[in-house]
Amino acid sequence: MTTYNAPEQRYEEDRKNIKGIAMPYALVFLYLALGLGIVAGVGFGWPYLMSLTGNPTSMLISLVVAWIGIVVFSLIIGFKAFAKRSVAVLICYLLDSFCWGIALSSTIGFVTENFSDGAATVGIAFGVTAGIFLLMGLFGFIFKNAWKVSFILPFFLFGIMVMLLINMFAMNETVYWITDFVFFGVIMLETMVDFNRIKRLADNGFINSANNLAVYAAYTLLSDYVILLIRILPYLVISRRN
Repeated sequence: MTTYNAPEQRYEEDRKNIKGIAMPYALVFLYLALGLGIVAGVGFGWPYLMSLTGNPTSMLISLVVAWIGIVVFSLIIGFKAFAKRSVAVLICYLLDSFCWGIALSSTIGFVTENFSDGAATVGIAFGVTAGIFLLMGLFGFIFKNAWKVSFILPFFLFGIMVMLLINMFAMNETVYWITDFVFFGVIMLETMVDFNRIKRLADNGFINSANNLAVYAAYTLLSDYVILLIRILPYLVISRRN
C-alpha cells in the first residue's frame, strides 16, 4: 500500500519548481561568464600579438574584420534563437565574443601603452562596468514593466544623432558632453530592458536546453556589457589624468 506524505510531496514539487526556474538563468550566466572571459583575454592579449607582426596596419585590419564578424554572428544568433539547440550557434557566440575582444583591444592597448597605471585603470573599468551592469540588471528584475522603456529609446537616439550632426558645425564641447552622457544613459536603460526581457523569457519557460535562447540571451548581455565598458573606460582615463 502506497502512503501519501503531503509535506514531503510539496517539498519535492517546490524543489522541482525552483530547479526549473534556476536552470535557465544558470545557462545564461554560464555562457555570459564564458564570453566575458574570452573578451577579457583577447582584449588584453590581442595588442601584444599584433605588435609581434611588425605590420602597423594589422590592428586596423583586424578591427575591420572583427566588426564585420560581430554583425554577421549577431544576425546568425538572432535568427537561430528559437531554433532547435545547435552547437553551431554556440560556436558563433564564442567567435562573436572573440570579435568583441578584438574590438575592445584597441582601446585597452592604447590605455595600457600610454599610461603608467593603464592596466590598473582598465581593471577598475571592468569592475565599475560590472557594478553598473548588475545594478541595471537588478532594476530589470525588480521593475516588471521595464521593457516599456524600449519604446522611448529610439527617440533619444534620434535626438542624439541630430545633436551630433548640428555639433559637427557648431563644435561646442558642452553639447558634445551632453550628447555623450545621454548616449551613456541610453546604453544603461537598454541594459535594464534586456535583463527584463530575459527575465520574462525565462519565467515563461522559453529559455531551455532545447533551443538557443540561452545563448542569445548571453550574447545580448555580453554586447551590453562591452558597450558599457567602451564608454566607461575613456571617462576613467580622463578622471585619472585630472
